[in-house]
Amino acid sequence: MLLDDGASSLAYQFMMPGGQSISLIYGAANQVTAVVGMGTERSSLSCSTDL
Repeated sequence: MLLDDGASSLAYQFMMPGGQSISLIYGAANQVTAVVGMGTERSSLSCSTDL
């Protein structure tokens, strides 16, 4: 879990046993503002929203 008080954001990162991860980023309105998935080869997929 990562808290950035200056940017008013909170992020949860979940690590899988194979090295993959997924992160959920919440903004000041307590809504998901981005989702980032990271593969074992450090390739990433992400999406974000402007709420």
